[in-house]
Amino acid sequence: GKAVLGHDKTPCEVALTVSTHATDPSQALPVGEKPTLLRGLDPPVPTTEAKGNRQLRLVVAAVNHLPKMDTFGSCDPFCEVSFAGEKISTAVVKGVYDAAWSEPLLFEADASQAVGDLVLQVLDYDKIGDNDLVLQVL
Repeated sequence: GKAVLGHDKTPCEVALTVSTHATDPSQALPVGEKPTLLRGLDPPVPTTEAKGNRQLRLVVAAVNHLPKMDTFGSCDPFCEVSFAGEKISTAVVKGVYDAAWSEPLLFEADASQAVGDLVLQVLDYDKIGDNDLVLQVL
């Protein structure tokens, strides 16, 4: 898709880390395996084949160069992540163009079932009416 340009005409960036962990200790990731750091809008790439039940740990670190979303004010961003039938949101950060969360979001995934795509949305919180979609990463 087309890049979202921020208030400063710079492409919007999302920084996050993604790692998977076995819920069964005998299925743990190899020693030394590190989470993947994503910058921009690239989807996560699995580093090992999942076996057994897994826990996906996603840390939404920050979003930068957000566009002006409201008539009065800047942006009140929060992230909403959907995976394996669950939807989890970060806290809302009021009145910013760059937001930092560092909130871990944990998802359980049963290896015997298809879990679907991970969808990350950055939304602008609106007290009245629907929240506005800023960007979406599939």
